[in-house]
Order: sequence, then structure tokens, then C-alpha cells
Amino acid sequence: MNVLKSCKKAKSVKRVVLTSSCSSIRYRYDVQQIDPLNESHWSDTEYCKQYNLWYAYAKTVAEKEAWSVANESGINLVVVNPSYVVGPLLAPQPTSTIQKILEYVNGSVEEYPNMAVGFVHIEDVVAAHILAMEKKEAAGRLICSSTVAHWSDVIQMLKSKYPSYPIVDK
Repeated sequence: MNVLKSCKKAKSVKRVVLTSSCSSIRYRYDVQQIDPLNESHWSDTEYCKQYNLWYAYAKTVAEKEAWSVANESGINLVVVNPSYVVGPLLAPQPTSTIQKILEYVNGSVEEYPNMAVGFVHIEDVVAAHILAMEKKEAAGRLICSSTVAHWSDVIQMLKSKYPSYPIVDK
């Protein structure tokens, strides 16, 4: 929030693009009744607390606070909400997203979630941020997602590609 407050003081800043997450959208008690979820939806913080979804909780609270600061100070805020980001890594360590997939591949977890998830390539996320900054008409929250797949389908794809790995079965 300090960055947003500093942007308000700097008269030269025209727009702020914030990276949030689809995790600030999808975790809610009524998620099965809403199809599809869109930018107007928010994760329920009580739901996140009940199920120990602390990443989603933090992303939801932080994004709501960013919107509050932006609205109070007149900052032109655009938020990019990427889904499960995949693609080449810059750092030598895997991201938390890739780490989760590695847990399924190396057998360090016993089961995968019974749910579908959206995936998006990192290059598409980068492009979304650039467009959010450069295009005048960009506004509000922007979901950045591509393919949606059930974890069971992802697991089957991984098993066919890496048959010698102890990939989780359930």
C-alpha cells in the first residue's frame, strides 16, 4: 500500500498495474453455483480462513486494500489476476506454482485436488501487464487465464510424459 500512496504523491504516475491472482476470485462457498466466475467475483475471506487458504486470503485482502487506497486517492489502478502460471523459470528455484506440480510428480503428496484449475503461460501474463499499462481502455480487474483442466487430466498427462516418476494416483 505504501507504493500506491507514493504513486499518489508522484504527479507523474498515470496508472498502476498490480499483479494479484485468480486466488482472489475463486474461493467461495457458492463457487459451484457460479459459472463462469468473472472479474466481479471475490474470494470469501471467511471461506479462505476456514480451509486454511492463506495465499488466497492474503491476495484477496491485499487486492481489496489496493482498490480502497486507489479509490480514495484517485489512482488509476488496473489489476491483472493470473491463474496457475506455468512456463520457463528465471530463478534457479521453482516458483510455488511449479513446486506444487513437482510435489505431484515426485510423490511427496498423497493426492491431488478434485478440482479444475486454469493455466496461463508466463509470456501471456507479461503481455497482459504490458497491455494493461499501455492501453487506455484497460480498466478494473483482468483475469489472465487460458486452458482449464481438471487435476486428474493434468496428472494423466504428466504420467504419460514421465512414466518412471512416482506420480500421485488419487
